[in-house]
Amino acid sequence: MYKREMLALLQKFNAQIEPLSMFTTFGIGGNAIVVLPHALDELEGCLSVLETNKIRFKVIGNGSNLLAPSRRTNLVIVCTKNLTQEPLQVKEIDGNQCLVKVSSGINLNQFIMWCAERGLEGLENLYGIPATVGGAVVMNAGAFEVSIFDHLKALTVYEIGEVKTLKACEIEVGEHTSELLHSGKIVLEAEFVMSYGSKENILARIKEISRKRLEKQPQGKSAGSVFKNPKVEPAGKLIDRAGLKGLRLGKAYVSKKHANFILSDGATDRQVKKLIAKIQKIVKRKFGIYLEREIEYIGEDDENHRRLSHSHKIQQK
Repeated sequence: MYKREMLALLQKFNAQIEPLSMFTTFGIGGNAIVVLPHALDELEGCLSVLETNKIRFKVIGNGSNLLAPSRRTNLVIVCTKNLTQEPLQVKEIDGNQCLVKVSSGINLNQFIMWCAERGLEGLENLYGIPATVGGAVVMNAGAFEVSIFDHLKALTVYEIGEVKTLKACEIEVGEHTSELLHSGKIVLEAEFVMSYGSKENILARIKEISRKRLEKQPQGKSAGSVFKNPKVEPAGKLIDRAGLKGLRLGKAYVSKKHANFILSDGATDRQVKKLIAKIQKIVKRKFGIYLEREIEYIGEDDENHRRLSHSHKIQQK
């Protein structure tokens, strides 16, 4: 199907040709058809049309942890971050806890602040992760000894034309991963168990978490942690010990503040990929450890269909 035909077919779901650089935290990406549904029924309708017409697509949230191709791609991108975010549904469990149901497209930090303002605690350690709720759930995002699945009760998902409810306890999860990752299930809504606490204490915790992140993480355009941490030693320390802080290839370079971050000041996806491969080669040669990439490459050659983008896990040192 030609791009013009695809665009016409998806127009009612707010489809437009946009540079993917506007939809990724790396700020890298060429033109693609981007669909921005505003409500869950629009998202479901869009997915149905894509599947019926056998159009290849990729669902993303906030575009963190993604590297998009600098060239144009014919892969349709469905972005959830414009989904209607209010009202959030709250159901009391008892005097100490409640259930909060939220759209997968809501910004994770916005959701955490919404909870904090109402004295609901549990997810504040995740504040600062640049993800949507859906993306964070798919990757079981975590930070400072808290993961999102610690408080997840249930999910509403779309799978091959059907909307289903899944219990969180029945979903297999690991450190920074879940079985949702390659399952073809697309998260529509998430329901969390939240506890009541002191608003002042929760906001103070968020402030402290923000301070720690600012100390650890470089500022600039990146996709978060580039590599998964091997069991023997954090990836950032291995890269640092290999003498690779500040290593540059074109306009992509290794952060001098945290070696597991690659920053871009106008880089292409090819430059980032080459830099990643070089880091892997040098670390393997020096320490005998192969660093597994955490950043996901998307595009016609690299796509992993239906997976929501996710965010990195911050490791304490």
